[in-house]
Amino acid sequence: MGKKYLFPFEKEKKKYPWKTFLSFLCAGYVFILILCLSIIKTAEEENNFSTTTFFKSSPDLIVVPTGDFGRIPRAIELAKKYSLSNIFITGVYKKNSVDMILPESNFDQIDLNQFEIDYWARNTIENAISTLKFLSDKSDINRVLIVSSDYHIKRIQMIFNNLQVENEKKYQFYYHGVENKYFNSDNLIKLHKEAIKLIRGWLIMKLWTPEID
Repeated sequence: MGKKYLFPFEKEKKKYPWKTFLSFLCAGYVFILILCLSIIKTAEEENNFSTTTFFKSSPDLIVVPTGDFGRIPRAIELAKKYSLSNIFITGVYKKNSVDMILPESNFDQIDLNQFEIDYWARNTIENAISTLKFLSDKSDINRVLIVSSDYHIKRIQMIFNNLQVENEKKYQFYYHGVENKYFNSDNLIKLHKEAIKLIRGWLIMKLWTPEID
């Protein structure tokens, strides 16, 4: 058997940078998919937890961050279920009034005086800040039910958990997610976008804490 010689100046193997880039994209998308599954799972768990908690009792306040269909009608349903008279809606466009954002079919069953509206918040972090500001003026409120879309629950929960650290008084937050069908392409896109927003929100919470006072 002949000797095998190694040549120090042997031509290097050809590299394919696009393969590295493609692998990076695939890994990134797998991570996004895992986040999407985690988002749905969190919403299911929080729905079950809030339902169990308020089986024979009721929250002191229902909070609705605006942003998608179905949130306010679900909040009204839950308010009736728990015989609750207080709903705080945050993130309403400044030109809208209460009757403009509520379902017309419920007008005859709704006391418009039970709603408090925040026009300042423009995003989820500001929704949370507005809610904490509102709660700071209400000494009789402790247990708060947040009603939002199911894909939104994990992010708003994370934000409230972070802001509670900065807040002297600790409130008990519970979450109810309005379920979406993810066989629908539009809802799938929303879910994927939410995964990206969750990453961005986590970074913001770690690098910068908004002033609550």
